[in-house]
Amino acid sequence: MGAAAVGLSIVLRAAAFLSLPADALLAALPVASLFSRSTVLPAMRLLPYVRGESGIITAPAARGLARTVLGAGAILIAALLLPVPVGTALTGLALFWRLSWKKIGGCTGDVLGATIEIGEVLFFLALAATEKAGLTWGLLYPLLARLE
Repeated sequence: MGAAAVGLSIVLRAAAFLSLPADALLAALPVASLFSRSTVLPAMRLLPYVRGESGIITAPAARGLARTVLGAGAILIAALLLPVPVGTALTGLALFWRLSWKKIGGCTGDVLGATIEIGEVLFFLALAATEKAGLTWGLLYPLLARLE
């Protein structure tokens, strides 16, 4: 299943990357990285860590308020820059987190890693769709226009 997930991730990223203009892709790469990696921090706060003391991080350490605020702030910055891809990815992640909660009772390191990958793939697929539709919502587009 892991190999299939990696293969699907690569195919979906390639499809999104190839359909995006180069300037939009280059500008969105740091935003996508900031967003996808920051989603792990609120996930650790929202989902109980099912391995308790035996996992990569202890359950109390996973629930730190400062980490959650930092993650939420980074997600907010990404949402201001590109609201449609961030909103789409957050919706998909909320569904994934709910599934994780129902199936295993919370999160593990694997769930957190999948959160990053799913968030980034959904972000780029939504960005490609918004570019094809001609939607230029968000603060990233005026910044790009000023650079030209």
